[in-house]
Amino acid sequence: MEEGFPGELTVKVTYQLTDDNELKIDYSATTTKKTIINLTNHAYFNLGGHVSIKQQQQQQPRQPLSIAPILLQPRWSCVIQLVDGKAYDLREKKTLGDVIPSAPGGLGFDINYSFDKTGWRKYMARVEHPPSGRVLELYSTEPGLQFYTGYHLDYNNAKDGAKYEGYGGFSLEAQHYPDSPNKLNLYLFQFLIAIRNLLYLGLLIIALLCVVIYLGVKASRCPDDTTPPSSKMIEKAPYGQHDGQEIYKYTLKNKNNIEVSIINYGGIITNILVPDRQGKQADINLGFDDMNGYSVNGPYLGALIGRYANRVAGGQFSIDGQTYNLPINNGPNALHGGIKGFDKRVWQSSIEGGDILVLRYVSADGEEGYPGEVTVKVTYQLTDDNELKIEYTATTTKKTIINLTNHAYFNLGGHDSGTVFDHFVTLYADHYTPIDADSIPLGRIDPVSGTRFDLRNRQNLGQEIPQVPGDVGFDHNFCFGKTGWRKYMARVDHPPSGRFLEMYSTEPGVQFYTAHYLNETGKGGAKYGQYGAFCLEAQHYPDSPNKPNFPTTLLAPGEVYLQSTMYKFGSE
Repeated sequence: MEEGFPGELTVKVTYQLTDDNELKIDYSATTTKKTIINLTNHAYFNLGGHVSIKQQQQQQPRQPLSIAPILLQPRWSCVIQLVDGKAYDLREKKTLGDVIPSAPGGLGFDINYSFDKTGWRKYMARVEHPPSGRVLELYSTEPGLQFYTGYHLDYNNAKDGAKYEGYGGFSLEAQHYPDSPNKLNLYLFQFLIAIRNLLYLGLLIIALLCVVIYLGVKASRCPDDTTPPSSKMIEKAPYGQHDGQEIYKYTLKNKNNIEVSIINYGGIITNILVPDRQGKQADINLGFDDMNGYSVNGPYLGALIGRYANRVAGGQFSIDGQTYNLPINNGPNALHGGIKGFDKRVWQSSIEGGDILVLRYVSADGEEGYPGEVTVKVTYQLTDDNELKIEYTATTTKKTIINLTNHAYFNLGGHDSGTVFDHFVTLYADHYTPIDADSIPLGRIDPVSGTRFDLRNRQNLGQEIPQVPGDVGFDHNFCFGKTGWRKYMARVDHPPSGRFLEMYSTEPGVQFYTAHYLNETGKGGAKYGQYGAFCLEAQHYPDSPNKPNFPTTLLAPGEVYLQSTMYKFGSE
C-alpha cells in the first residue's frame, strides 16, 4: 500500500546510450495484486543549454502525418478531440515563442497528445534549436505524450548556479493518458477510433456515391532485452540448399541441457530438446528430417508466419479506401501470408553477441498482394532460465497490415509419442473470439465463462478436445487485451514426463490449436496424426483488418511493429 497503491510492485528500468545517439529507457514491472501503473521520465530539456534563456526560440515538436492528430484535454471529463484547427495542432513545425502565448488557459502547454497504439514504437515528436543546430526526437511504445512547456518553473539554485524560470525548459513525457483509471472510455479508445473511421467512410459514400471500404483502424513493447546471455555459443552447420541458396541450421544450447535448432529457411524451429524429470532428453517439437520436408511443409511445422498470420476473410482488406486482394489458400480465405509467405523464404542470418540468432528479410511491395516494402527482423535467444525468446520488429514504406507469429507444434511427451490427450492446459484468457464455419471471427469478443473455452483452470486435453463445438478440437483465438504488455498466457503440463511449457507474450491474442488436421510423416519416419500436437501462436486477432473493434494490425511508415514472445521449458 505504498502511497496508497495496492500490490507489491517490482520495477526494473534500464538506460542505454547507443552509438546512434539514442538514449533508450526500457521499463518493466510486476505486481502481487491488481494495481494501476503509469511510468515515465520527467526530464526538462533546453536545447540551447540548461543555463540559456527561455526556450521560446526553439522549434516545436511535429508529428508525422501518419500519426493520429488527436488529443485528450485535461480537466475535461472524458473528451478525445481532433487537433485540427486548434491551438494544439503542432503537426507542422512551429516556433514555441509564437504558439505558447496562444495556448488556451494562459499557461502554455501541459497537454496529453494521443497516438493510440500501445506497444508499437511511434515517431512522436521532434524539437529543433536553430542557433545551436541541436535536435531532439522522441519515439515510444506508449499511447500518449504529455507536452509541457515549463510555465511553473521557478528555481534559483540549479546546476552551475543557474536560475530556471517559466518556459525555461520543455518536457516530453511518454505515458498512458492522465486519470485513465477513472476514464473507462479511454480503455475503449480503439473502439472510438474505429467508429470515427466508419463515420468518415459513410461521408465518403454519401459524397461520392460509390462503394468505398475504409476499415483501417488506428489503435497498440517494450521487449525485455536484458536476460543474461546463455552460457554457450550458437553452433552453425550446413542444412542443404533451396533454389540455389545455402540453408544453415543454428543450434542454441544452455547449461540445463536444453537445445533449440532453427534454420534460416522460413525461420523454422526444427528441434527442441528438453529433459524430463529423470534428465532424459526428448525432442518435443514436430518437424521433418531435411529440406525435402520443409520445402513443402503444408502444416507450417515450426515456421515463422507472415505477413499476416491466421486468416483474412475472403482474402480481401482495405486501407484508406483502396482494396487489396490476397491469394486464397484456405477455403474462401487467405491464410498465413499466402502461397509463398515468410515461412517459404530464405532469410539472411547472423549471430550477434554470441548467443542471439538474427534473421532478416525484406518483403517487396506487392508481395503476395500486400502493400509496402516491409523490412523484418526476428531474433531467437535461449537463456539459462530455459526461456526461448523470440522478438520481432518490422517497418514499412506504405501503410500495410502485419501479424507475425511462430507456428511450432509441441508434444511434451516427445514429437513421436502420439496424441496430446495426456497433456493438461491452462489458458489465462477471460475472452475469446467465436468463429464461423470457415474459422473467421464473427466480430464479437465473448467471455469464456460458461463455455467449453474456459481453460482458466487446469484441464485435461483428452477430456476437453472431444467436447469442443465443431468436432475439430481447439483452433480458436483467445483474447488477452493489452498489446505491448508482456502477459502470462498459458501453461501446458505433461505429468508422465514432468515436462511443462509456459508462454508469455506482448501480443493481444493467442491461437490455441490442437492439430485436428495434422497428417504427416515426420522426423525419423514418425507418424504425426490427428491431435498429435498443440500450437500456441501469439498474434493479433484473425481477420482484424476487417473487424474495426479488434486491435489494429495497421502499420504505417514511421512506425515500428514490435513483438516479444517467450516459451519457457522445464520439468518437475
